[in-house]
Amino acid sequence: MVNKNFTILIVDDDKSNLHVLGQLLKETGYRIAIAMSGKQAMDILFSTEVDLVLLDVMMPEIDGFEICRIIKSKPQFHSLPVLYLSAATEVDQIVKGFGYGAVDYITKPFNAKILLTRINTHLELQHKTKELQELNRNLEKLVEARTDELNKANQELLHLDEVKTEFLTIISHEIRTPLNGIMGGFQLIRNSNVDENMTKIFEILEVSVDRLERYALNALLITNLKTRKYKIELTSIPLIILVKDALDGYIEILNNKGIQLDVEISQDLIVKADKDLLTKCITSLLDNAVKFSPYNAKIIIKAYSVENGVLLEIIDNGEGFTPKALSNLFKLFMPGQTFVDQNEGLELALCKLIMEAHKGTIEAKNHTNGALVKLFFPDE
Repeated sequence: MVNKNFTILIVDDDKSNLHVLGQLLKETGYRIAIAMSGKQAMDILFSTEVDLVLLDVMMPEIDGFEICRIIKSKPQFHSLPVLYLSAATEVDQIVKGFGYGAVDYITKPFNAKILLTRINTHLELQHKTKELQELNRNLEKLVEARTDELNKANQELLHLDEVKTEFLTIISHEIRTPLNGIMGGFQLIRNSNVDENMTKIFEILEVSVDRLERYALNALLITNLKTRKYKIELTSIPLIILVKDALDGYIEILNNKGIQLDVEISQDLIVKADKDLLTKCITSLLDNAVKFSPYNAKIIIKAYSVENGVLLEIIDNGEGFTPKALSNLFKLFMPGQTFVDQNEGLELALCKLIMEAHKGTIEAKNHTNGALVKLFFPDE
């Protein structure tokens, strides 16, 4: 590799040596600078961009070793390759020279081809080193710029999460306010004298209003759990209490469908839970079990201790999960074909978020005569 842009500084007090070396390097294509003392050498280094130094060891006033030490003491010259030229062949002298930071030691008289080969090798190494350093600097700038972009994007996402949560809170409130008015109107009309057909219509509207309110509340709760806005308050609670709270309001529905309910939970089973959250989770699962169970079916709710925790199972005799539902369980708006009307896509996704908030797990699958959902609560 011969590059005419490379400049080599020759430091030697012997004019004939300077002439020979200078002529050789010029003919090869290098630019040269000449110094006959250490002071001149330093003046040139500070004023001219030099790529390599050829330094004679035997110099008056300051020898080549001391000049090399001075050069290497300057931070801007740490990577500048320095090659000694000397008639001395003693090992101690050579070792001493390398100790001051030189990269090579060439003895006089030198072979021109060997000298040029070594110069070329060190210049090429120096060139590659500078390329690598420049590449590293560019990479650092690129990483820094990308990091700034990611930080800005993250801040925007955080802001959007806050806006989304605030929006859903407002929407939930705004939906529930007119819904309360509608429900009040339904109650007044139902207590008045209306024919049977109108009564059925009002019942359908009442169910739809109830579903809409549940949808708004579930969407808000999912958002709060995903953005960690919900403040979880964990306390030690008997699991049977959570199940009984979830069963409130379902006794009449169970009786109307003739569903037999078996609860097999010991009073001694204690879980660490947020009471409102976990009751909501169990209520949602129980609601699905009741909804999809046929008349005169059976629902079993049982719990028992397992290794490292407590397992709660809800078993029904319904149709079970469809193949589509099983492949997309716990994903928002994915499990079944009726999620738009019955909010299945929100309920199971919400249950999964609630269990994750409790460091637990949820599993759902089909069994011989229906569906089985398992909730695992880890020990404290």
